[in-house]
Amino acid sequence: MAATETGGTPLNPRSTGVTLAALGAGMIGLWNVLTGIAAVTEDPATERLGEVLFEIDIQVWGFAWLLVGVVQMLVAYFVFQREPWAVSVGIGWAAVNVVLAVFIVFVAPIYALTVVAVNMAVIHALAYERSLPREPMPRGR
Repeated sequence: MAATETGGTPLNPRSTGVTLAALGAGMIGLWNVLTGIAAVTEDPATERLGEVLFEIDIQVWGFAWLLVGVVQMLVAYFVFQREPWAVSVGIGWAAVNVVLAVFIVFVAPIYALTVVAVNMAVIHALAYERSLPREPMPRGR
């Protein structure tokens, strides 16, 4: 088990909350990658969003979403692998993603609110998993 070899508190390998948090973080990461790609490519619809979105260069915004999405997908992979450090990083990246989603709530409200809701569920699941008392896992029978 990688979790005990690194000295961290091992995560429960049967925890549904951690699995759902990893899937949610991966899904939001994929959405962010797709959003970043859409913003980087020159499209009249995304250029129109740049005018509404605080006069920010939409391609720079797209690279930011692309970077956040790739990192969040990597963190989701390590959360799924039950790495203890990935829980803290996952909570942090989900919080960063919530803050970034707030910037577009008036431009794309359904998307932004969905991203905020899923990230809050990820934060809750990861934080709740860390608060549970730990008991030694029985070895295979």
